[in-house]
Amino acid sequence: MKNLRLQLLVFLILFCCVVFTPAARAQYRASLRGTVSDAQGGVIQGATVTLVNKDTNNTMVATSDGNGIYTFNALPPAPYRLTAEHPGFKKQMLEDVQIIPEQLNSLNLQL
Repeated sequence: MKNLRLQLLVFLILFCCVVFTPAARAQYRASLRGTVSDAQGGVIQGATVTLVNKDTNNTMVATSDGNGIYTFNALPPAPYRLTAEHPGFKKQMLEDVQIIPEQLNSLNLQL
């Protein structure tokens, strides 16, 4: 009888882990997207965009696509440092980027 209770307890713990873990990870639904362009307004493909969470020092890197667009998803609200660079252009750095929770945040960058 004790063995059956122990098995049931282990099953319930595993079940809760499987069911509630995705919900815990999905709590951050904010994102950041923007376009990297040059001084004349032309888009820059292949720019390296780096986003650093200043609280945790967690670093994410994205590359701008053929339309110059970069995207970061599943961001917690925190202060960030955003850097964009591409060979032949001056590096652009923004020190205090704030993410508004639960929405798409937009920030265009000019190199």
